[in-house]
Amino acid sequence: MNFAPVHPHDADARVQCMLDALERERADWAGELHDRVLQGLAAVTIGLSPTLRATEDPGVRETVRAALDEVRGEIDTLRRMIDELHPAELDALGLEAALRALARRTADAAGIHVDVDLELDHTGGMEALTVFRIVQEALANVSRHAQAASASVLVHIDDASVHVTVRDDGRGFAVGAVPPGFGLVMMRERVAVAHGELQIRSDAGGTTVTAELPRLAR
Repeated sequence: MNFAPVHPHDADARVQCMLDALERERADWAGELHDRVLQGLAAVTIGLSPTLRATEDPGVRETVRAALDEVRGEIDTLRRMIDELHPAELDALGLEAALRALARRTADAAGIHVDVDLELDHTGGMEALTVFRIVQEALANVSRHAQAASASVLVHIDDASVHVTVRDDGRGFAVGAVPPGFGLVMMRERVAVAHGELQIRSDAGGTTVTAELPRLAR
């Protein structure tokens, strides 16, 4: 059986369509979680609070207080999930605010120090989203696997190119020996469809992820 060759431009278009569909699905899920689940949990806290104020029974007060703490913890977790699915700061405040908020969330969740060095050139739209997702996936790997004490995010953008570097001082891994996870696969796809280059270097002293992308036509 003969198959027609796939032109690189057609392959890029298909990958871009897939990425666009993924972003729409993420936005839909973020909206559902916010409008249904998050609002429902907020309603639970509103419903429990009067009971805490009204009762003088120590056992009841302790039970209600513990329930409120649990619900508030779930609300914080859910807000982080919503931010990961669809970065509201990116739409409302731009790439710099979104990257700084992402670094703060990573630092809080992983208990590490995250430095941020940004030189941005009015980047928006798909270009900003690509940069954000690359950094997000790299920091997610740091948080989940690196066992690092610190990490750094560098994003420098000029008229010609986008340079992204995420480093950590974690335990490192054998790059060729570890099957790529979904996050790494998506990172590679995003860089490829932007006609850029992605490098991952890792050893016992930590891991460095570097992406070099040409600027989109403006």
